[in-house]
Amino acid sequence: MTSSQNNKRIAKNTIALTLRMFFTMSIGIYSSRILLANLGVTDYGINNVVAGIITMFMFLNTSLINGTQRYLNFYLGKNNIETLNKVFSTSIHIFLLLAIFIAVLGETVGIYFLNTKLDIPKDRLIAANWLFQLTIISTFINIISTPYNALIIAKEKMTIFAYVSIANSIYLLLAALAIPYIPYDHLIGYAILIVTWHVIIRLFYSWYCSSHFKTIKYKFIFDKSLFKEMFVFSGWTLTGTFTYMTYTQGLTFLINIFFGPSVNAAQALAQQVNGSLNAFSANFMIATKPQITKYYAEGNLNEMHKLIFFSSKMSYAIMAIVSLPFIIRTDYILGLWLKEIPKHTAFFLQLYLIIAIINTLSSPAITAIHSTGKIKWFQIYESLVLILILPFSYLAIQIWNIPESCYIVTLILIILAQFIRIYFMKQLIELCITEYLKNIFCRMILSTLITLGLSLSINILIPNNFIGFCVESCICISIFSINFFFIGLTKAEQNIGIKFIQKKIFRK
Repeated sequence: MTSSQNNKRIAKNTIALTLRMFFTMSIGIYSSRILLANLGVTDYGINNVVAGIITMFMFLNTSLINGTQRYLNFYLGKNNIETLNKVFSTSIHIFLLLAIFIAVLGETVGIYFLNTKLDIPKDRLIAANWLFQLTIISTFINIISTPYNALIIAKEKMTIFAYVSIANSIYLLLAALAIPYIPYDHLIGYAILIVTWHVIIRLFYSWYCSSHFKTIKYKFIFDKSLFKEMFVFSGWTLTGTFTYMTYTQGLTFLINIFFGPSVNAAQALAQQVNGSLNAFSANFMIATKPQITKYYAEGNLNEMHKLIFFSSKMSYAIMAIVSLPFIIRTDYILGLWLKEIPKHTAFFLQLYLIIAIINTLSSPAITAIHSTGKIKWFQIYESLVLILILPFSYLAIQIWNIPESCYIVTLILIILAQFIRIYFMKQLIELCITEYLKNIFCRMILSTLITLGLSLSINILIPNNFIGFCVESCICISIFSINFFFIGLTKAEQNIGIKFIQKKIFRK
């Protein structure tokens, strides 16, 4: 398949996923408003914290996802169907064992942590324990579904995720709306509705893979060498995902211990908006990741480098376009969205979005490094930097006694970690560091700073209402788009964009 065909497929998959996101983001943000209103601030915060306990153990699952995805993409790139079947079957065995292991951890360590370490009101402790049990069931179902999800991504059938995500958003909205009509504890009832949906999704993914990928079937086989190879690779990715779990869920628990569940509610709301907006750029990377690994499997480093540059710029630009209006008009948006705005929500959201914009550059780099399979020292050095987020955040809270200080620390160390990734791309795939910094980092940061400076200057002249927000958003997006075209893109990339637009406008 030619580079042009690959790019068209990436564009098609990205468009499908992005269109889905416009729909699911709108429903998701409205669902959060309904969920907060129907559960209340305390139960909403408890729901976020309890889910965080299981997420604390899910770093094992994330590590194995990355390993499975890498091997599926690699052998698809080599068109080795026999080994691909072995990878798929082996991954099913691995994830079943993992699901059992995480369930045991949840029922021991998780139960202890929930009942002895977290700040949960005594009158809600029984409901929190029921919620935890139902969350373990949901997690078990999600883990054993992972090989099927990985296969769909490796086959680049992204439209199926669009359909499932739309159905998921609608269901979650209906579940939130149904809370007042639940005849028993609302928090427990909501959790039961979520478990039911996860069972339905699990059955659907199994049916889809067996129906559409005829050459890839599960077989009860045990390839010792492949099992060991996948585990060694996943073992090194484990350090990275363990670090991510530590500083994300660790910050949730840190904020709970020092500031209580009401601040967790503010944190959860900011995470909801950030997650919805971040999914726009994530969709692009879902469509791009398989091709980066396949280029490496083919030995085509030149096309791999081009795709890394392209995907880094586009991921950053997509996230910046959807986030900058929210950063500039945070208070108005939250007031429009929520009836009751927990304290700290606005600053949390602004910091989350700034971190997310910078962090979009990490995904293409990590994918490229993982595609080589030589990840031992990369994972060690990256983890050594990111693991510092939690202790430094603890120190920041001790010094300033504000929860936002945690995310200022996170921003600084996230930037430092990106420089480590750039160094390892140089070592493993011969990517020029100077070219990367000049062509991506400097161009993207400069485009963003100019946009923020001009937008904030204009902001004081625009009224703080819905029309003002729409006008401000259009101005901000226009300024960034112009900056991105003339500053962010090279001459060659500008010419490609111009030819693409001309073709679309003047085609007959």
